[in-house]
Amino acid sequence: MKNAKLLTLLLILFSCFATNGQTSQEYLLRANLKQEQGNFDGALADFNSAIQLNPNDKYLYIYRANLKTQQGNFNGAIDDYTLAIELDTRYAIAYYYRGNARMQIEKYQEAIEDFSTVVRIIPQFSMAFNNRGLSKIKLQDYRGGILDFNKALVIDPKFAMAFFNRGSAKAELQDHLGAIADFNSAITIDPKLDVAYHLRGFSKILLGLRSSGCIDLKIAKELGREEVDFLIKEFCQ
Repeated sequence: MKNAKLLTLLLILFSCFATNGQTSQEYLLRANLKQEQGNFDGALADFNSAIQLNPNDKYLYIYRANLKTQQGNFNGAIDDYTLAIELDTRYAIAYYYRGNARMQIEKYQEAIEDFSTVVRIIPQFSMAFNNRGLSKIKLQDYRGGILDFNKALVIDPKFAMAFFNRGSAKAELQDHLGAIADFNSAITIDPKLDVAYHLRGFSKILLGLRSSGCIDLKIAKELGREEVDFLIKEFCQ
């Protein structure tokens, strides 16, 4: 009788563990579906339940953090990325996402630290170099930003935004010829990159190439960049 009771208890315990594992996955699947449908509050509740059942799953914190990022709750997202990192200190994508969230709330130095950790773990992560460069630009470290964009482009020579970002940094340093060369490369890779036409046009105008610059500004406007209107009115009419 005692053995039968013990066996029954073990079966109940095993069933509970199995159910909890399945339930955590079910909550995760349901949360993802709700997130896709735009039901963010429902998704958050399900992510919370999944984490409560399986608090050592680093991926669950990333899912919940990404939802919070989508909601604009960047501080909450940072907390979750940090929890994932505490579970795995070499979890590069968590550092990367946390760096992006820190950029959103203008904590650029902390973002730089996160991206630096990423590239130590994954030296070929071109996006981490690019975003570290952007963070440096926000701190007016244009030359430091250029060095990071250089590294991103060594890894990925077809990285249009890295060319654009490097061109933007060069323009800030008044190297408009160098900026135009980078904008040319960005446009060759992505002919619909409206912001590249915008800044290339402005750089050309600053160099006295008004006619060519105005053509670029008008292309940028045709591609949907309304911000060029005042430049067109100022220089192209």
